[in-house]
Amino acid sequence: MRLLIDFSIGTNKNDAVQIKPISPNWKYAFLTLILASCISIKPISMWFDNQLLVQQLRQTNTLNNSVGNRVANKAIAWVGKSYKPHEKERCADFVRFVLRQSNVRVGITSKPWDAGKQYHNGSLMARSFFGSDIGIILTNPKQFQKGDLIGFTNTYGNFRRGAITHVGIYVGKERIVDRSTMSAPVRVRSLSTFRNSKIIAVRPYAYQK
Repeated sequence: MRLLIDFSIGTNKNDAVQIKPISPNWKYAFLTLILASCISIKPISMWFDNQLLVQQLRQTNTLNNSVGNRVANKAIAWVGKSYKPHEKERCADFVRFVLRQSNVRVGITSKPWDAGKQYHNGSLMARSFFGSDIGIILTNPKQFQKGDLIGFTNTYGNFRRGAITHVGIYVGKERIVDRSTMSAPVRVRSLSTFRNSKIIAVRPYAYQK
């Protein structure tokens, strides 16, 4: 057992130097504190990094009043918030909601880019945006602009290879805002997150009206 020497001065002149035993539990408390700090630092750092990125995107997007920037700003405003929690497969629904908030109407393609890869189409399907009758189709990420709708192939399920299964909104800096799962809030993600998918964009003709 270690000893702690207490050199505090008492009110009595006859007070002697006090020697107190230190509980051996102190080392465990100290170790717990160190571990807790290590565990909590990374999530906190990631949170601050994400908030900084969102702020940078907002500042950049306010420099241009184009329709695409308006759509990107509306999407960014949703970051960290839940959109229809506990409901599955709502990525396209979220994108259409943001478009409506931006006073943009985008229909359902009758010429899907991934024709033959899926049997169904509709407003709640990611593929519904990606056709030459909806907008300009782009496949080179260097050409992507804020507000473009970004599709990703084969992100889940047993669809045929090349089927568009996810969609988000491009907000610049090779990032999208998307509603990915029913359990996670809307977030900013890098295009590199989808390294196993083919990435395609559409710039709706409605942006030019």
